[in-house]
Order: sequence, then structure tokens, then C-alpha cells
Amino acid sequence: MKIHIIIFVFFIFSFSLKSENRLVDDKTFMCADQKGPRFEFIIPEVNDNLENEKFSFKYFDIDDRNSFKIEHGRIKKTSSYIDDSYYFYKVTSDSNNDDRETIYFEFFPPSTMMLKVNNLNFLNLACWKKK
Repeated sequence: MKIHIIIFVFFIFSFSLKSENRLVDDKTFMCADQKGPRFEFIIPEVNDNLENEKFSFKYFDIDDRNSFKIEHGRIKKTSSYIDDSYYFYKVTSDSNNDDRETIYFEFFPPSTMMLKVNNLNFLNLACWKKK
């Protein structure tokens, strides 16, 4: 009988560890256009009132998708105007220099990003959870 209890406790403990790790992994996202990756980022652990938290993300070079820069900015969690049970994230990069690109995007988890670089039109990127 004792062996059954020990095995039961072991399985409960091992499943709880796996689910906790899965939650951390599920917050890493990759977004790409038709040619390859453009962004990789981790959504920070936030409550419903996220107001302009510091945020960093990988921004892949458009000509060489194997190279990237780490950009910094601010992230804000926003609820939908139509349905307040749905939320998305707004990100604005910090641009201290005039020669740096200003990056703004809206991320609609888990699959869509609307990207705006400088004053160009918005681009729609496909996103997925990175494993």
C-alpha cells in the first residue's frame, strides 16, 4: 500500500513540474514574414493592468535573417475595444538616435503581429509559440 502512495505522490509531483515549465516556454514567441523570422520575444508575467513596462526583443536583420539586434522598448497590455475579455500587447521601441528605426507593433496572442517600422504601412506577421 505504501508503495502505491509513494508512486502516486511521485507522479503528481512530476506532472506539476512539467506544467510549470510549459507555462514558461509558452511565453516565448517567434514572428515571421514570408522570407523568415523578424522577431523573437518573451511576454512578461503581468497582471491585467500592465502600464508601459520595460521590454526587450530580438529584431532580425531583413537582409540576413541569421543576425539580429536586441532592441529595447515599452510594452503595454490592452483590452480589445469591442470585447474586454480579449487582450493584446502594444510595443514601442526606444529610439534615442535619429538614425535608429522606430519600431511599433501590436501583438495579438498567439498568432498575429501588426508591425510598423518608421512611417511605413503596417505589415502583418505570422506568430507562433517557440519550443
